[in-house]
Amino acid sequence: MNFSNFLLTAILTIFSFINMNAQTWVWEGTYNVDWSFGPNWDLGIAPSPNADVQIYSNSNGINPTVIGTKGCKSIIIFDSASLSIAPGSSLSTTGSIGVNGQTSAFFNRGTFINNGDLIIGTASPSSPGTIPFWNVAGSVSNSSNATIKISKADLVGIVSQATFSNSGSIIIGEAASPNMQVGLQLTEGTFTNNYNGNIEINRSTSTPVFISNSSSLVNSGDIYIGNNQASGNNGLEIGASATLTNDIGGKIEIDDVLLYGILNTGTAINKAEIDIKSGDCEFSLVNTGTFTNTAEGVINFNMSADQMNLFNTDGGTFNNNATLNFGQLGNIASRAIQNQATFNNQTSGEINIDRTSEFALVNILDFTNNGEINMGDLAAIGQMGINNLGNFSNSSGHISINRASNRAMENTGTFDNVTSSSINIGSSNTSGSFGIVNAGTFSNGSSLTINRVTSSGISNLGGGTFTNGFQGNIRIGNVSLSASNGIENAGTFSQTSFGSSIEINGTSNIAFLTSPSSTTSIAGLSDLKIGNTSNSGIEGIVTQDDFTSNGNISINRVTTTGFRSTGGTTNIAGGSLKVGDVTGTVDYGVDVSSTFTVGTNADIEINRFTEAGLYNSSTGSLVINGDLRIGNGVSSGRYGIHNLSDITVNATGNIEINKTINNAIRNLSSGTSLTNFGTIHIGNNTGTGQYGIYNTGLIDNESSGEIFIDRTSINAIYNASLIRTDGDINMGATSANTGVDILNEAGGVLEIQSGNVIVHE
Repeated sequence: MNFSNFLLTAILTIFSFINMNAQTWVWEGTYNVDWSFGPNWDLGIAPSPNADVQIYSNSNGINPTVIGTKGCKSIIIFDSASLSIAPGSSLSTTGSIGVNGQTSAFFNRGTFINNGDLIIGTASPSSPGTIPFWNVAGSVSNSSNATIKISKADLVGIVSQATFSNSGSIIIGEAASPNMQVGLQLTEGTFTNNYNGNIEINRSTSTPVFISNSSSLVNSGDIYIGNNQASGNNGLEIGASATLTNDIGGKIEIDDVLLYGILNTGTAINKAEIDIKSGDCEFSLVNTGTFTNTAEGVINFNMSADQMNLFNTDGGTFNNNATLNFGQLGNIASRAIQNQATFNNQTSGEINIDRTSEFALVNILDFTNNGEINMGDLAAIGQMGINNLGNFSNSSGHISINRASNRAMENTGTFDNVTSSSINIGSSNTSGSFGIVNAGTFSNGSSLTINRVTSSGISNLGGGTFTNGFQGNIRIGNVSLSASNGIENAGTFSQTSFGSSIEINGTSNIAFLTSPSSTTSIAGLSDLKIGNTSNSGIEGIVTQDDFTSNGNISINRVTTTGFRSTGGTTNIAGGSLKVGDVTGTVDYGVDVSSTFTVGTNADIEINRFTEAGLYNSSTGSLVINGDLRIGNGVSSGRYGIHNLSDITVNATGNIEINKTINNAIRNLSSGTSLTNFGTIHIGNNTGTGQYGIYNTGLIDNESSGEIFIDRTSINAIYNASLIRTDGDINMGATSANTGVDILNEAGGVLEIQSGNVIVHE
């Protein structure tokens, strides 16, 4: 036995795991690097197409280079050995060899440098093995203009456990391959697809690209998955300890998978472009690890998904610093984003969502937006834009929602729109029945604008808490609104801080409606404006339970009633309530059918009404501790105050009524009472119609009470019931009344107890 045969026998003993049933060619490298030169091989001739080639390191350090078109059955490169394919040359394998419990056409533990073409699995009917290309150790370099083509596989197209660098082309799965589960599997080491690199994988039955264990894939070139044929369940899977980096210049395109476009349980970093395109899967991207879309990154979701496009769950963290596009080219999933973990849309992040069928974004755990979220700019987004069941913080972020069919937003969790943020609903297109439906906790500390909804701008349901806080500005209908109601409150609604404001325009029914079992409060130095720029329906504010205001309320451009209280207690504790101060005409300025209190520091001004400035119905109870001015600036309607129940003007209370047509005060029918401890001025500025006071009920002017009546056209007082006075009643002090100052009809009683009735001629 010569030395070469002895060496071969020894090495084969060491590597006894290799199946040696087929004829074997062993590289000796005796003369030069030429694969075709027979004396370089142990058998003295170049390998045949049926040869199982083995390349070992040798003492003279000469490793083979393929020049021209060559072929063999299989190749093994051992430790410290190498194989090169020259530019313009090619090497084809026709079969496989048993190794490490699998079969492989190309098994590398050394160095493989490809400058030409490596073609595996094209021969029929032979198989290239369970793992046609297996990079176990060492390194692989597929150079620019070089190609590795693996037409089929019985398990995995390429397995890499070491260093792999691709600047050329890798094509896997061109031929039918019913047993190929994975196209490219990385188990250790780093696989780098360089700037000019191109990888195409089709026809896997499970996962075209699987990055597992502690391996990493760095891509600066192009990776195409399923671009020609259906490619299994998961397009690209990243294991728990693995890393994907889609680097600058990189592009990953995924088509036609069944379950997941991308499944990340490890670490994924995108600095370039990822396109999840056509086909029909369950989820486009599922993240349970850490996924970061950096400032240069773009991820396009255009694949129709049965469940959702981006599903962040099970402890995952998704950080978006760049662009996420959903449905730009065609219909996508029922839900574009569903977050059940931690999702951060950073300052430079932009999310664009169109063409969902149910919800654009569902948040179940923690979502923070510091960037931009645009929904429905191009096409419909289904029933709802945002459905929040968890914690959503719009922190210096901007949200735009259009084209929802039911509601733009629904919150049953906690939603914070903080300083320097904005939410804009319906800015360009209709956005469903409701702008915001809240059954959780919603805090607004910045800009919230709602237009083009049909039922209600904000609906705060029972159990919901809605707070418009410091620097919170809510604008409903400032551009266009055809909703019945601007705000509907059935829970707790509060405007809590100075500098905050609410403005409602364009409603067709009620601008601000509160329901039974609700609580509403408006803080001092804050504003609530209704009908400031356009018509605002039938009624301005309707309260059916407790309503407290220390702020400034202005109501204009409604047709029937400015402010109507029908239940609970309304307390205008401070600030101002102005009806008709700008424009428009109502039937009633304020309609009281429950308990209504005007606080010491409060100011109510009512103008531009046709029937009554203040109507206190048979179920109403009105207490005035502050100022009530009716018709003070603009000609008004028939009655200043029309009372069918009880009115008390306390010592700090002041009433001024001018410019009415019939009666300044109409205290009507048995059971009604007007009790005055304060001051009532009638006609102190201009005429007040036929009667100053028209009484068929009870009027008590207490000792501290003063009543001044001027400028009536018939009588200062018409009394057909009982007027008692312990204070003073002055008539004609400023300007004479026409006719009899006091007309005491049959049955009328005027009791002057300790006060004075003074008539000035």
